[in-house]
Amino acid sequence: MPGCDKAGLVAERTGMGPRRAALRCATAAQHETLESIFGPIETLSDYGRYLLFLTAFRSEVETKLHQMFRFHPVPYLPLQDALAADCRDLGLAIPSPCGILDLSDHEDEYLGALYVLEGSRLGAAVIREKAHRLQLSGDFGARHLDILTDGCSWPNFLSYLETATSMDEEALIAGARKTFSFALEVASGAIHVEHC
Repeated sequence: MPGCDKAGLVAERTGMGPRRAALRCATAAQHETLESIFGPIETLSDYGRYLLFLTAFRSEVETKLHQMFRFHPVPYLPLQDALAADCRDLGLAIPSPCGILDLSDHEDEYLGALYVLEGSRLGAAVIREKAHRLQLSGDFGARHLDILTDGCSWPNFLSYLETATSMDEEALIAGARKTFSFALEVASGAIHVEHC
């Protein structure tokens, strides 16, 4: 699979399927850069910055995914309503979408974008613990984290990813990279925590 010379080694060492390993390897640098922009979430202000970023980012990506995956065997779970409620709980102005995620009409580019969203479930468990320490919960300020950490959507996505017989793997990687690039654009924009 294209995307990273080390993908086979990553798959072998981690037990990941080859497509997941290639996606992870191909987007590793972007993922690390995105995490470094936010740093640890220790305060409500840190959490607010993260929440505003995620709301602006997912607004655009979820709109794109809805267009492609209305009847797809791998549904995605939209978070916009929960994110908006979390912003309101914290007195944050709900950000408008920032920019446009430029995906082709190729379904596998959209699957690459979905990989980025579904993969965020893994980090959501860590952020959820930090949110709970900040007195946030599934009823106040952290609804989206309860949704992200509940259910079997990630294993179902991975199963589809590795077992689908016909998939353009270059398009898959391109979609994931474009989605991470868009996330970096949104994150590097002037996202300030402003209270209503």
